[in-house]
Amino acid sequence: MAVRTENTQQSGRAAQTAGTGQTGIAPAKAYLQFGEEKNAAVFQVQFNPAELSFSAGQTGKKKKKDFQPGKENPACTWESVPGIRMSVKLIFDAGMEEREGSACDVHKTVRELFAEAEKNCGDIKSAFLWGEFIFPGILEGLSAEYTMFSPEGKILRANVELTIYLNDKQKVEELMGKYYDSLFGSQNKGRRRSAGKALLAVVKDRKEQETTDILINAAAALKNSGTGIMSEGIELFEVQYNPAAFFVKAESTRREYQNGTDKNTAESLSQSVFPGEQSFSLELFLEGAETQKTVLGFLGMLASEKKRQVLFAWGDFCFPGRVESMTGRCTMFDLFGNPIRAKVNMTLRLMIM
Repeated sequence: MAVRTENTQQSGRAAQTAGTGQTGIAPAKAYLQFGEEKNAAVFQVQFNPAELSFSAGQTGKKKKKDFQPGKENPACTWESVPGIRMSVKLIFDAGMEEREGSACDVHKTVRELFAEAEKNCGDIKSAFLWGEFIFPGILEGLSAEYTMFSPEGKILRANVELTIYLNDKQKVEELMGKYYDSLFGSQNKGRRRSAGKALLAVVKDRKEQETTDILINAAAALKNSGTGIMSEGIELFEVQYNPAAFFVKAESTRREYQNGTDKNTAESLSQSVFPGEQSFSLELFLEGAETQKTVLGFLGMLASEKKRQVLFAWGDFCFPGRVESMTGRCTMFDLFGNPIRAKVNMTLRLMIM
């Protein structure tokens, strides 16, 4: 049964317990929190989720007031900011009973969730807490699907999908920045550690064009020698498992243009085909106690423009590209909500050689 507490010390303790990890033999329960501090409403989920999904990119926009001398009213502009989305699917079932013997009222629980979501529509401070994992942000989406009913029409089961969006630059950097630095650490500079492993290479603290040149030169050197990378400033991450497959795709574009003075006839229109850029996609599998940190480290590639350039190399195949999209999916957890298995999907766009 979902437990809802509001404006009480119990609410604070629930959030604190969920956010700092638990040390008993009982599994840690996941929580949803709406609001902040004393006014927070906390819901304990009935079943811990089977997976958490993350996506990152420069898709968020933030309103910004532009104050200029001589203007009474500041102009409003929008700026793109890096953001992370976390999606989670939850199940509520009236057939399962808690220890105190009270059955879950599925319809009431879902109504309460939506009521909290509607209180501050468009700017809902929320968080998902599970063991030591805390993901704060703005509630971006909430949907419910009712899938089982009694003969009398009572709702017995519901699937609830929740999306939380974090687009605060400082919090994004706090959440992902340190894991990105750990993933591509200084101890991994220079050359690969084990033969036959696929790797990802980045360049830190350089200007964009300089980063591009270093990675393209490293790709050329690898194709020629197949040995370690010796370029200054390059830092490596060797994958845990080599990918089972990867995909390279080139798309051409077709554009219309006028081919004559008379614009009202079909003969005046011509088409020309332009070769498109190449893209590269792959999926990586992760396991172990460092799974969550590794997933957040990968997402950190999209935390800023400087980190989006990366080189994938495996054997004599090299692809220097710019990260276009990244998703991570945690699919297995220990008793206390810590991810121990995940997969990461990423797509790169070929750098101009």
